[in-house]
Amino acid sequence: MPNAERADPTSRDIRELYNKVRVSYLSARERPKDYRDEWETTLESLRKRWDSPSDLGDMLRDKMEENLLFSEEVKDPKGAKAKRVYETIKSLKDDSSLTNDPFRKKYGEKLPDKLLTDKPLLAMFLHWAYRIGRGALDGWQNHGDKPDDFTEGYVGLDLTDKEIFTWLKTNYGEDINLSRLKNKIPAARELLYEVYTAEHTPQEWNELIETKRILKAEKPEKGTKNNFIMPNKPMYRIFEIDDMKELKGFTGEWVVQEKYDGMRIQIHKTDTIKVYSFNNRDITHKFGKQVKILSDDKFPKCILDGEATLYSDDEPLHRADTIAYVNADKNDDNYDIIVNVFDIMKLEGEEVWNDKLENRLHRLMGTFSSNSHEHLKFPNKSNTRFADSLEEIEEYAKIIMKNPTSEGVVIKDAKSSYVVGKKKNPKWIKWKKFVDLDLIVLDIRKNKNGTYSYTLGAGPIDDDNEYKPLVELNGKTYLNVGKALNTKTSVEKGTIIRVKVDEVKKTGKGFSIYSAKFIEKPEVDEAEKIITLEFLSKDSKKSIKDYSIEVLEKSYNLTDGIHGSTSLNTSIDTDGFILTGFYENNLMAKNALIDIDIWKEELAQAYIKDNGVLFTFIQQKLIDGDLKTNQLVEKINKSLPSIVNRLFSDSKNIEKQMSNLIREKGNAYGVLYNKQSDSFSYDNKVLVKDDEPLIKLQDNKYEIWKREDGDLNFVYKIKDKQLSWRIEQKDTSDIYELFGKAAKYRAQLESKSDMFKLLDKGTLKLGAQRNGYHEYLIDGKMYNGKFHIRVVPVDGEDTWVAWTGYETRPTDEDSDEGMWNITQDTYKSLMYKTE
Repeated sequence: MPNAERADPTSRDIRELYNKVRVSYLSARERPKDYRDEWETTLESLRKRWDSPSDLGDMLRDKMEENLLFSEEVKDPKGAKAKRVYETIKSLKDDSSLTNDPFRKKYGEKLPDKLLTDKPLLAMFLHWAYRIGRGALDGWQNHGDKPDDFTEGYVGLDLTDKEIFTWLKTNYGEDINLSRLKNKIPAARELLYEVYTAEHTPQEWNELIETKRILKAEKPEKGTKNNFIMPNKPMYRIFEIDDMKELKGFTGEWVVQEKYDGMRIQIHKTDTIKVYSFNNRDITHKFGKQVKILSDDKFPKCILDGEATLYSDDEPLHRADTIAYVNADKNDDNYDIIVNVFDIMKLEGEEVWNDKLENRLHRLMGTFSSNSHEHLKFPNKSNTRFADSLEEIEEYAKIIMKNPTSEGVVIKDAKSSYVVGKKKNPKWIKWKKFVDLDLIVLDIRKNKNGTYSYTLGAGPIDDDNEYKPLVELNGKTYLNVGKALNTKTSVEKGTIIRVKVDEVKKTGKGFSIYSAKFIEKPEVDEAEKIITLEFLSKDSKKSIKDYSIEVLEKSYNLTDGIHGSTSLNTSIDTDGFILTGFYENNLMAKNALIDIDIWKEELAQAYIKDNGVLFTFIQQKLIDGDLKTNQLVEKINKSLPSIVNRLFSDSKNIEKQMSNLIREKGNAYGVLYNKQSDSFSYDNKVLVKDDEPLIKLQDNKYEIWKREDGDLNFVYKIKDKQLSWRIEQKDTSDIYELFGKAAKYRAQLESKSDMFKLLDKGTLKLGAQRNGYHEYLIDGKMYNGKFHIRVVPVDGEDTWVAWTGYETRPTDEDSDEGMWNITQDTYKSLMYKTE
């Protein structure tokens, strides 16, 4: 990250602390019954920082009295002491921004005058003021005589237009001509849009700007007051019901609502009726039927939150089709829009958004649901359920997910309010079901177990340069989007098949589908268009700033600040810097896996820094003279133990890995190896080159071998240790019974594998590992699923038994004791009798 060293980490910590304090304090002040616990949790965090020997701790001790922060009265969010704590943290944030102002460093006190006369500079300033992260834009030189070469590395202010003026007056004086500056902002924002969208998508522009634009370019229509409220989205995502156990801070009373596969809208009934898109664009002209229905006096004035779904011949279409239809210039009588309302923010002049969800829904149902219409529907039992346990949530979610318009459910705390001014609601959780896609079969592989694996494509497409990788089939070009594995149905190449996928992600110049499962052969003639994948990939799109990598003593830690954290299992081999997976199988790991292409860039920066420190140290040690390999390795181990632990896998071969790395990468740093003397020297004339790491997600590998005696050896490697199970086989068909019909066979640990004939190989992930039970998730040509080996009583004796299961998700994490090394298992000596 260029010039990142200029960013002040203490200022970043202060800003993050302020945001946390602000949200919890203001929420608790308004709703003490619901949010006092969060305020007390924040206070506890503040007290720990006050006690900590850090720069931030010093600042807190300087600004805040101990008897204030540690008093019992401060826990009352409506009290004077709580207010003083909040105002103190706010003043800390305001003071820290002064020392982290790239515009002050470049233009000094003359900045306000420069902003009035220099439109590109004002546009640059707006970008810094709006943004949250550190990244400057590259395209300014195309619109003026200078680039933005001074804000890179500085955290943005995250301000609205109104707050910008307050910030300028506070930091640059009261005599600023604000009226002239207000007149200049619309033109500067148009320039910023042009530069920004050359590097980012329009959706990302909306995310940057939608809460910032307080100034209006034009007046609202007479009789209509646009009180648009930013739509709340779920903060969390789960993948199975047990993931809920990792989320804290909820009341235990829930509302389960349908998550529609459509377009988010907001309906305002005041003196007139208006319909707005999720980014506050007036789209009323597309909703004539809904406007007519709501105009009836039986519907009171209100602001409603809902989802629009496009239908064709009574069949709901994808979100992409709905958005494209709403954005089109003309209506089409062949299509119909149906709106499902699921929340209410205002009713008869009363702002109900800050009321509990359960109360909002009771008022919505009581006032509106009895008047539901086929084109304007309100909550009912088919799409909204109340639950008070995980079992009920799962039961109701599965029922709701069967609805044709459902792409999943949103699980909401029944006591939660609508969080105005925020995109993400910390009391809402989404659980998506699979998305259906119609894709063309580009290639076929028949597996040994009689199933098929299909390479799938979308298209056809015309522009060969825009998308990769491309495949030619029957004179047309398709985009390869991934595979559907282990399908029992046989189809020919060129057939359109319907698959369920868990996720669609943008990857470079193409798209990737995740966990594709065959459903059926649909009665369609064409595969999905690229625009469908484009829209699906943009749902809840994350960027690198949503993740952070923390450098720990023995690993790198990843978090998005929402779903917890997970430790990355990394190592270096001949391919470069390898990510072999996660140490934990938790909610953060599941969310991170989907976004690996985003956050691994941040991991690359952490690796480059560690790698740079390592080779700088090596250079310094070689300046005084050559060193033997073992001497150099010894010095590195002694002086840089943390970096060694992070960069090299935990094995007995660390010294070998380290010497191999220095030999392979050293030339770029002037570190030269002499094979004859087995020593290293340093040539300070070599120009150091940038060393871009290869980072990829690599699973552990396994192999299944047939032994000469007919039994099997299941062989795999964990942490550079090769482990092996022997599995009894008495007939040639037993292997297909084991991996195809879940039959059970006796097993035992094997110290030396008999590798007579290789039958299968693939990737392996560890499930629960404990004494007497070992679980593996394997993905190979012959089988894709869960493979168990455990101790069970057979004929009155404890015996290891191996079998495969139809269930593919891991056993509950609580059952994992980390016993990955089977040679240390209590039951390691159990053997079955062989002939």
